[in-house]
Amino acid sequence: MSLKLLPELIFPVTRAQSAPLIESVTQLNFVYAGIDERTQKALGILFKTIELFVDTKGDRNYLGTNGQKQLFQDSESLVGDGTGISTRIGDLRAAGLAIDFHNAKTKWDKIIDGIDNPLPCDVHKLRELCSTLAQLPSRKLDEIGLMLSYLRKDTSYIDSATAGGEDDF
Repeated sequence: MSLKLLPELIFPVTRAQSAPLIESVTQLNFVYAGIDERTQKALGILFKTIELFVDTKGDRNYLGTNGQKQLFQDSESLVGDGTGISTRIGDLRAAGLAIDFHNAKTKWDKIIDGIDNPLPCDVHKLRELCSTLAQLPSRKLDEIGLMLSYLRKDTSYIDSATAGGEDDF
């Protein structure tokens, strides 16, 4: 069995639409496939390095053994021991939030014209914007985050010839 590319969601979203995702989950999880958390994280990093390679048209190449060595060195320089960022787990999460904030704010400013950016730079105001979400259980927040990741997936490169199931990789 091979992983398959995921179809676009059709709104309103229904439970039946999770079937293709479930097929891949069973091949990438611990229970059915025996893939432990560290390997899952490594796979996530691998996928991100490939996206980065494509997004930068090959200018940032962390692929292969030498690329992974460079990735390790670059991450150590940016967030490793002695930088103050990786001191505590919360610091790594906060660093991720800082990057997410930057990405969301700059993407809005580059693409959306005529509507004020809804993201204030004030942390207290940001906390107010997500106060309803912050009341949800952690598991529900993880589920919402996963659904948003699904919605953000890029399928623009898939042509109709491969979208019908011949897209195994």
